[in-house]
Amino acid sequence: MATSNNPGSSTNSPPDPSQSPSFKRWLHKAGLVTGLAGTKDEQMANLEEYKHNTCEKWKTELLNYSPAVTFMLKHLELSGCPVPADNIICTPCAPVRTGGFHPIGAIVLCQSHFMNKKHMEDTLTHELVHMYDHCKFKVDWNNLRHHACSEIRANSLSGDCRFTREIQRGFLAFSKQHQACVRRRAVMSVVGNPACPDQAAAERAVNEVWESCFNDTRPFDEVRTYSCLVILTFVVPLVSALTLNLPKDPITGGQTVLTWTANATDPPSFTIELDQASFHNALGIANNVATSAMTLTLELPSVPPGGGYTLQAVANGDINLVYSATSPFTISSPSTTGSTSVSVAKSSAKSTSSSSPS
Repeated sequence: MATSNNPGSSTNSPPDPSQSPSFKRWLHKAGLVTGLAGTKDEQMANLEEYKHNTCEKWKTELLNYSPAVTFMLKHLELSGCPVPADNIICTPCAPVRTGGFHPIGAIVLCQSHFMNKKHMEDTLTHELVHMYDHCKFKVDWNNLRHHACSEIRANSLSGDCRFTREIQRGFLAFSKQHQACVRRRAVMSVVGNPACPDQAAAERAVNEVWESCFNDTRPFDEVRTYSCLVILTFVVPLVSALTLNLPKDPITGGQTVLTWTANATDPPSFTIELDQASFHNALGIANNVATSAMTLTLELPSVPPGGGYTLQAVANGDINLVYSATSPFTISSPSTTGSTSVSVAKSSAKSTSSSSPS
């Protein structure tokens, strides 16, 4: 079939795809995503839209399927403080925040700052614990002790201080890592309270309420732990083979002898701390102890006599890295036997002197 050379004749050639409106929209969108097209403001707006949509998607999934989130929502409703989905808002935030709670009953999720959905789940659970405390216990957020208590509970119960999250933050320890994380993050939060004058006040508030608030796991039955036991089993022996033995006859305010065993792979030196588990209090009593010495005479501080004490070998400059710890032991009161013997000896000497001829 012959083709016409007449310019006015019609042809059946397909339209140019590059001229279609849908292709142009796709091309513009791709340029914004790759940063190869559009103004800086357009690129930022597109990025925020993407993060907002992702945040909303994750929020919907968590509100329906996360065990921790649905558990908290249930108990908030039972306490008379239901939380509708519209009260949980995905929005841009300042760079240092991942979420926030407002006493009117709203939670903010910082859409740009989540590493993954699990990170967002921990943040949402954290804020729901704050909301539960506010609803159940009538928290006064200008009272540093009230604020500290809720921060201790939220950090402990939400998963914020899980083992893997602490590794991502650069904190690695195998003894009381959870407690150290909860305490550190609670202090950081209280420091940000406008009613807090300084770091010392925040630390004091956290210390004053620590015992009761750390052990208060309501509405959970216990702390949601995320320790990776398999990792611990294989990693701990590689960190240190240092083994502390029990101190000899420890007396409050007195001297004791501590011995240990070690091998060539252990750190060349360490710090020794005296810890009392029930007080959550550790006292540094010897710094830069040479590992090769294998023995050390220690001057114990004047602490209340009793059981539950341990000695820990920790890294110099990093008390969260524990190389070894003794079994719990008892610190005794100073014996009165020695002073009684001295008194008896002095009395005998005085009596003998008096009876001697002048």
